[in-house]
Order: sequence, then C-alpha cells, then structure tokens
Amino acid sequence: MELHVIKEDQELTHIALAGRLDLPGVQSIEKAFSEHAEGRGKPTVVDLSKVAFLGSSGIRMLLKSAKELNKLGVKMVLLKPQQQVEAALMYVEFNKLIPIQHDTEQAMQALKG
Repeated sequence: MELHVIKEDQELTHIALAGRLDLPGVQSIEKAFSEHAEGRGKPTVVDLSKVAFLGSSGIRMLLKSAKELNKLGVKMVLLKPQQQVEAALMYVEFNKLIPIQHDTEQAMQALKG
C-alpha cells in the first residue's frame, strides 16, 4: 500500500492511495494517513483511483479520519474510486457519510459545501 501527498497547504490536504486497503495495507499506512488527514485538521480529498481493493479495515480507517475531521468542522471527500471499490462503499452506504466524487473540481466544491 502506498500513500502519496499531492498537496498540503493552508486550505486543504490532498492524499492519493494506491494498492489494497485490506488489513496489511491499512497497517502499513494508517499512522501516516492519520497524520496527514486528521492531524492537519484541513478539508481532505482522498484519491482512491489506484486502490484495487477496499476491505472493512480500510473502511474503518477512512471513517475514523472523517469523523475526526468532522469534529473540527471540516470535511473529507473520496475521489475517483474504481468500480469495485465504489461498489463496496455504496453497499455499506458510505456515500451518506463521506461524499464520493469522480471529478477533482467537484471534489473541491464538495469540501466547501
């Protein structure tokens, strides 16, 4: 599992994940993900376009960070999940908790709304 920081500034955090968000994948990036997402306390975009699999541990990691950000009054948006990953998110109605967008500009707008 890989985590790449695309952008960190005064306005937002933009992170890209690549690989499998299963238990081993989450264990390898969870601390860094938490530090970059909730640790900064900025609106956060998480690019999932290169995540091939999303398991329950990955869902838990995303939800935990989204809840922490929500406590600070900021949002998290998931960007461009692959079809299989999006299907897993929709199955558990994750989109009702964290917006899912397929366009970067729409994701940025969703952070403001």
